This record gives sequence, structure tokens and C-alpha cells, in this order.
Amino acid sequence: MRRAGLIVALLVAMTGAFLIYWSQHLTYMAMDIEDAGQRVSTLKKATLFWAFNDNALYELGKAYFDLGYQSLEDGAAGRDNIQKSVKSYVRSLRLNPANFYGHYDHAQSLFYLDHLTPDSDIDFLSEYKKAVLLTGHRNEIYYEVGKMFLSQWEELSEGDRTFTTGILKRVAGQGNPEQFQSILQTWDMDVKDYAVMGQILPDDSRSLRTYAGFLGEKSLDLGERQRVMARAESQDFELAKEQLADGENQLRYYRIKQAAPHFTACLNILDRIKLYQRIAGTSQIDVSELDKVRMLANLNLAKCGIMEGKTLQEVEGNLVAFIGLAKRVADASELETYLRDNGLIGRSLEDSANDVWLLNFHTLLYFKQNKYRDIKNIGGLLQKSFVVVPEKEKPYYIQVLRRVAESHLITGNFYDSLEFYQRALDVDGNNVATLLGLRRNYDRLNDEEEIWRMDRQLDGLLSPRTIDYGNLVIEKERPFVQTLILDGNRVSSSMTFADIEEGSRVFPLICVMMNGRVVWEDYLSGDTVSVLVETEEEENRLEIRSINRPVTLRRITWQ
Repeated sequence: MRRAGLIVALLVAMTGAFLIYWSQHLTYMAMDIEDAGQRVSTLKKATLFWAFNDNALYELGKAYFDLGYQSLEDGAAGRDNIQKSVKSYVRSLRLNPANFYGHYDHAQSLFYLDHLTPDSDIDFLSEYKKAVLLTGHRNEIYYEVGKMFLSQWEELSEGDRTFTTGILKRVAGQGNPEQFQSILQTWDMDVKDYAVMGQILPDDSRSLRTYAGFLGEKSLDLGERQRVMARAESQDFELAKEQLADGENQLRYYRIKQAAPHFTACLNILDRIKLYQRIAGTSQIDVSELDKVRMLANLNLAKCGIMEGKTLQEVEGNLVAFIGLAKRVADASELETYLRDNGLIGRSLEDSANDVWLLNFHTLLYFKQNKYRDIKNIGGLLQKSFVVVPEKEKPYYIQVLRRVAESHLITGNFYDSLEFYQRALDVDGNNVATLLGLRRNYDRLNDEEEIWRMDRQLDGLLSPRTIDYGNLVIEKERPFVQTLILDGNRVSSSMTFADIEEGSRVFPLICVMMNGRVVWEDYLSGDTVSVLVETEEEENRLEIRSINRPVTLRRITWQ
């Protein structure tokens, strides 16, 4: 009897194992079947072999849902299949309540069933929340559930709203641009509350800039866009300072190859900063500190190049940028000492007299240190010498002569300065910087006739006061750039536009930048935009962007 009992038990166990195996086999086989009806048929067989196969029930719920989705136009059939889907998910989750995908798909079926039965009161949101609470680190569930809750914003309780902003902040922080754009689209359609988006936004420059760009493209609140851009630039500035500090730390231990990329990254980040705070009415960035960070990054990048064996001419760009930004005489003095100690310049200007390029750089360094007497002395040496300057070195020679002239002008030697300005004009009679300096000289001498003559000559060299463009189309996010030759004074500019989409309720959003700084941004409600801008002597870079849709530029006028 005992042996017979064991045989029976073994047969039962084998039968049970076979039924479980065959149920699982049919389940996995069904997962490869494309036709939803055939999948339902196969999965129902799987549940007949083993009624406790939670995976088969879960897949059966998915198959019924697919059938219901395909038959949504046939209201009764669609509703019947979605109901069967819900029942299958319920049975599956009773067996395996930790299946977060099951809770998510169950919630999806409940959501559709709620829409197919308008008089019902189906709580699909609680199932979505269960999916999130069980999902762990899977960002996709957070993303899908967050979007769903956001689309139901008006119906949410305060607790559910807090839950929604929390999970969406986590999703946005993952840095997936497609998901973030989708969240923004859902917010725009169903919420459009800037305070809500403020709770979702991660505090990083990339997300803030994406949001600001979205606001511009959708022609939404301009003040919000500009405040967000100012905040993004503040984040960029903090990142630039970190790059500078990291580079300085590497340079301190002479790790040149590791230090240089940090300084380059710092400068690239700073180039993104257009100082939106000026038009946003905030002051998150100290502009003097911004200049100092740029100054130090340029200096340290030049030092990296020198330590790697580069010539002074190869690192000139960074050094000239440093000198231009230096606020203290001591900054230029320390640079001179460093270059002299490294054998790149001599102890005096006379040591550089035989190399026009080097003399130009050396006089720039002296001019920054207010060493006007030394610069005037080198001018006297040039007067006594017969200098033959190759064509490619003439721009450097003109700058040397101009600095000699400016040194005389600053120290009150007006007639000596005239001589050197004239010598510079003899080399290039159409050099705008020289003519502007000569005009200042005549102004100090109160020579109105010569001032008038300089003005007439400059009128032919500076950019025209009116530039007609006909009907130049500025495409969305494809900036129009114009190089303008100006005199360095503060000017009033008027830009005339024409709206391509006449009668549209959405005004074009125009952004105007001068020399890398935003000077005006607003919706174009009329034909003309007037702005006051600070300019540089000689070349200036004007950039006009249409943020949300194309616009036509007709003319620019300067006064």
C-alpha cells in the first residue's frame, strides 16, 4: 500500500509539473503571436492547464487590451474586451501583487474602461501609483505615470499633485530630452501653470534652457522665459567657475594636459551667457566676477600652452583677451614678469624693436600698465629709424604707431600724437581705429575744420546709417548676423520688420544681441524695434533671432 501511495503521489506530482510546464510553454509561445485573437485563444488554454499561472493571466490581460483597442470604434465590443482585460489583470495581481508592470497595464485598462463607460467612477490613478511605488529605479514607469497624472491635473487632490511633481522632477533630472519635451507638451495642454513647472524643473542649465526655448516657441509668457534664461545662465556661471577651479587645481600640480581642457570648457560655457538678467530685471551674476573668471581662464590656458612649448604668438589670442579684461595695472605687470622670466619677452621695449609682431604685443602690455613714457621712447626710436615693414606685418606696425600716438595724447603732447597718427595713416589711410584716434586728437585741439574732415572720411568707412535688406526672411532659430563697423559710441538703432503671417494672433518673438549680449527681446506688436546699444570701435556683431516663427527684416537705421 505504501509503495502504491508513493507511485500515485509521484504520478500526481509529474502530472502537476507537466501541466505547469505546458502552461508556461503555451504562455511563451503566445507572446510571439502577433494576432491578438490567436494570443487570447492560446493564453486561455494556458490558464486551463494551470489556473495559477500569473504570467499567463497577465499576458491574457494584455491580449484582451489589444483586442479592445483595435475595436474601440465598435463601442460594445471594445468595452467588452477591455473589461475582460481588467478581469485578467485582477486575477494575475492576486497571484503576484508585486508585478509593477501588471499594475501599470491594469491602470491603462482601467483608464480606457473609464472613458468607455462615462457613468462609472473607476479609480485608475491608484493603480498607477502602485506601479510607481513598486517599480524601484525604472524611469520609464515614472515617466508614463507622471504624464498621465499631469494630463489629469484638474482632477487631482493636493496629495496627488505633490506626488506628480515629485516623480516628474525625477524624470526630468534624468536628462532625456525627448521625455522632457513630452512632459512640456502635456503641461502646456493640460496645466499651463508656471508654478507647477517650477516644481518639476530640475535646477540645471540644460533643462532650464529647454524650458525657456519651449516657452518662446509656444509664444507663452515672456517674463517667465527671460527669468528662466537668467536662472539658466546663473547655473552656467557656477559650472564655469567649477571648471576654472578644477583647471587651477590640475595646473597647481603641473598636470598640463588635464588642466587645459577645464579652461577651454570654462570659456565655452561663458560664451553661452548672453546676460539675460539685464532684460529680466534680476542680478544673479556679478558682471565684474564674470569678467574675472573669463580673464583667469584665458590667462591659465595661455600658461598651459607656454608650458607645453608653444610660442608667444600661438597663445596671443588668450593673452590679448586677458589684457583686455584686466582691471588692475598689477595684472598686466604680473603677466610681464611671467613672460620675461620664461624668456618670451625682453626687459624693455627696445629688446622687441626688431620684431614688429612682438613689439606690437609688448607695447599693448606696456599701455595696459600706463607706461606711456616707455612707449613714447620707442616712438622716438622709430622716428630715427628707416623701417621697412612687410605687407603681412603692417597691421601690427599700425597698432604700434597708434599706441605711441595715444600715449602722447594721454600725456598732453597733442602735436606729437598728430605726427604718429599721421604716420599710421600713411601705412593705411582707411584704418578706422586710426581715424577715430585722430578725430579725438583734433577734438582736443578744437580744430573744427579737421574734425569735419575726419567725420566725412569716417562716413565712407563706417557702416551706413541705413541698411536696406528688402524682404530678408529670418527663419525661426536661424539667426541673422551682420558685422557692423561703428565708432564705439552709444547709438540708437531702429530695425524695421514685416510680419510674414499677417493676421496671425501670435506675434513674432524677436531677440536682438550685440557683441554676444542680449539687448532686446519682446513680441513684435508693430513694425519697428528701437534699442539703445553700446558699441565697440570698428567691428561689432549684430545678431537677430526670431524665436517662434519666421519674420521679414526690411532695414536697420543707426543714429
